[in-house]
Amino acid sequence: MTGKKYRQIISKLVLVSALGLVLVAGQKVKATEFPEPSEAVFVYDESNELSAATKNYIIEINQEYEKTSEKPQLAVALVNSLGELTVDEYAVGLFNKWQIGDKELSNGALLLLAPTEGKVRIEVGYGLEDVLTDALTGWMLDDNLEALKAQQFDQGVYQIVTEMALKINEDLGIESQVVKSQNRDYEQLIADQKAATTEEEEVSQGNSKVSISPVVFRFLGIIIFLWLSRKLGSSGSGGSSSGGSFGGFGGGSSGGSTGGGSSFGGGSSGGGGSSRSF
Repeated sequence: MTGKKYRQIISKLVLVSALGLVLVAGQKVKATEFPEPSEAVFVYDESNELSAATKNYIIEINQEYEKTSEKPQLAVALVNSLGELTVDEYAVGLFNKWQIGDKELSNGALLLLAPTEGKVRIEVGYGLEDVLTDALTGWMLDDNLEALKAQQFDQGVYQIVTEMALKINEDLGIESQVVKSQNRDYEQLIADQKAATTEEEEVSQGNSKVSISPVVFRFLGIIIFLWLSRKLGSSGSGGSSSGGSFGGFGGGSSGGSTGGGSSFGGGSSGGGGSSRSF
C-alpha cells in the first residue's frame, strides 16, 4: 500500500468517525430543553450570581446597539447545568434557539457561564466571527479566569462583557457612552485590547496554513446543528415553556419586558468563539 493511499484511507476513517461524533452530539442537543429568555431578554441568570447593576449594564449596552443600523446583540446566560452537553454544544444550541443577533447579519454574541461545572464560553454569530475571533475571545476569557476561579462571577461577567462590547463598538465605529461612563479605566481597556488584537494578528499570520480536516468537521457540525436547531424551534412552537413570556424569536419587539421591549432578532451561530474551564 502506497503512502498516499494509506493517508486517503486514514482521512476517510477520521472523517466518518468525526461525522459519527457530530451526529451523536446533534442528538444530545435535540434532546436538551434549553431555557427561554428571561423578561430582561439579554440576561438569563439561573444561578442568581449577577448583581442588578451588572444586569442593567448588559441591557443598556444592547439598548444602545438597538439604535444602530446593524443592531448587534450581546446576550449573557448563567445556567445551573449543561446536562449531557459540552459547553460548546450547549452554547451553539442555546444561541440558535434564542436566535441572537440580526437575522440577515447574524451579528450576535453569547457569553455562557456554568458556575457549578466550572465552564465558560463566548459563542459568536457568523457576522461577528471576524470581529470576535477565536483567538481574541480566548484572550478575553483568559484575562478573567482568575475572577471566575475565585467565584467572583459578577465581576468576571462584567469585565468579559465590557471587553466584548469594546470590540463590537470598534467594528461599528461608535463610542459607547454606557461602557465609557461605567469604567474609569476605559482608555486603558481600549489600549489593552488593541495590544491583544495586534498580538493575535501576528500569531495568525505565523500560522496561516489551514488544515482541511478541521474545516470539514466544523462545516459538518454547522449543518447538523443548524438543522437540529430549526427542528427544535418548529417542534417547540406549539407547546408551553418555562420562560413563558416570549412567543417567538423572529425579530421585532414584545411589550412589557424590563429590557425595553426588546427581543432577539433571528441570528445564528455555527461554533465560532472560545471556551475555558476554571
